[in-house]
Amino acid sequence: MFECKVDAEQFKNLISMPTALIEECDITLGTSGIRVNTMDPAHVALCRIELAKSMFEEYACDKDTKIRLAINSKGTYGNGSSLVGQFPNKIKASLMDIKLRGETEFEKSRLELSFLGNLRKNAKIPLLEASEEEPPYPKIRFNANVKIVLADLLEVFKDMEKHGDNFRLTATREEFKIETVTELTEQVYPFEKGSDVMLELDVREPSKATFNLKYMLDILKQLKTAFEIVTLEWSTNLPLKISGENIQGATVEYFLAPRIEDHDEPIERKPEPKPETELIQEEDKIVCTNIVTN
Repeated sequence: MFECKVDAEQFKNLISMPTALIEECDITLGTSGIRVNTMDPAHVALCRIELAKSMFEEYACDKDTKIRLAINSKGTYGNGSSLVGQFPNKIKASLMDIKLRGETEFEKSRLELSFLGNLRKNAKIPLLEASEEEPPYPKIRFNANVKIVLADLLEVFKDMEKHGDNFRLTATREEFKIETVTELTEQVYPFEKGSDVMLELDVREPSKATFNLKYMLDILKQLKTAFEIVTLEWSTNLPLKISGENIQGATVEYFLAPRIEDHDEPIERKPEPKPETELIQEEDKIVCTNIVTN
């Protein structure tokens, strides 16, 4: 049996994080907290969430149980049975109760939600079939670490969207910049060390890598619902880690696979196919492998 009581708005924002990548996902209701570890269908990005017991007002779980839910309105059964679709629009709910009973087969197949506020709402949503495996945590040595204000970073990527499909991160001990370069144009967004936007810059060795812009935009937009500061970590031609900062008891991390290319060449070069990578499982770790797309 599982039961918890939590801040409704904060829980909605945090548990919605996988929707930047996927419509349905497995969720582990654990004895020490709630965990999510899921990848997008193309295996280009991974989302990991850990919500510790300490962030819940009440929390009780007798054993780890993995369930699968439609998270947003585009899930298998539509808005009427997705988790996010249950949150009331007009009824202000300060707290919510979540229960998973195990007394009957019907109860085992439904997650019970109760929204507590000026008015109350009770709902039950169907559970989907959970997968047997989940991706392991990526083991990567990061050489560049940047802590930055999320709102400003998001504006950079929104502006960059009209110029290309990919972006490049470059960091040295003295500077950090984001850029997109095509055969005709070049856009560079430099950040000064010690500014009000870039809060920290820690570089072991110079690092440069290129990533897909749409994935990054979707991730940052989702993070902005819950966080004000994010940390970017990467090494040359290795996955990028994007994590939200400063919510006690909550860990939210994304990993984004790089595009492997010659960094002296334009990021957008047509019509030649560009080498992509995907995050794949190899024994107990996540690695990158090259795939070619047209």
